[in-house]
Amino acid sequence: MTEPETRIRTAERGDDAGLGALDRAAWSTLHAVVPAPVPPYGPFFDERHLPGDYLVAVRGGALAGYVRVVQPIPLASHAHVLQIQGLVVAGPARGKGVARALL
Repeated sequence: MTEPETRIRTAERGDDAGLGALDRAAWSTLHAVVPAPVPPYGPFFDERHLPGDYLVAVRGGALAGYVRVVQPIPLASHAHVLQIQGLVVAGPARGKGVARALL
């Protein structure tokens, strides 16, 4: 059976619920600095987390992962400096090159 192709694109507002679900599924005491999320869940995107900050991986029509890349120092002289502030790959997509494609 042929593996579906991984497509990378910029996140869109319509990805909010799917990215929120991916983020909650990836929560772990091994790396989290905030308590486990509990319902009701807030929106994934907000004024500090904009769709343009995220690249998403899509496999077989479903969200397979995301990476958040932002400019950590908001100065024009540092515009070339970017920082990864989140990387998630859905469980079923792990080991399939999704993180590599996102990076």
